[in-house]
Amino acid sequence: MFYKARPQDLYFYDEYCKGKWIVFDFQCPIDFGWDFLAPIEGIVQRIRELGGDRTIDLIRFGAFLERITTSGGASGDFTETPRAIALPTAKNEIEFIGLVWKEDGGITYVALKEKYAALAETMLQGEAPLGKFTEITA
Repeated sequence: MFYKARPQDLYFYDEYCKGKWIVFDFQCPIDFGWDFLAPIEGIVQRIRELGGDRTIDLIRFGAFLERITTSGGASGDFTETPRAIALPTAKNEIEFIGLVWKEDGGITYVALKEKYAALAETMLQGEAPLGKFTEITA
């Protein structure tokens, strides 16, 4: 059996946020199904529940969130709280896939981990993104 780190040994940022991301936007407010996505506050709560001093994780996650939500033409001026795109796994963990948020003018922004970049086509449903896809390394 391999060693699995205890929750207090894990760093949320390293596990869920580090790596390459793509950010894109499109003219659609995505109102239908918005309530099925977890508000970003849930991630902050999850970080706190890991136990121990999570100050570093919270600071890193805050910086990550600011960087992602102000990239690719996004202003970071939300009309809706950013939501997490995540799936539960068989190992009782979550696979953090990305973030989605709304800004003024009915523009929706999406940030996906690079390995899930193909989901952009599923989300766009044939619509063209407003701008180019922006790649970010966190």
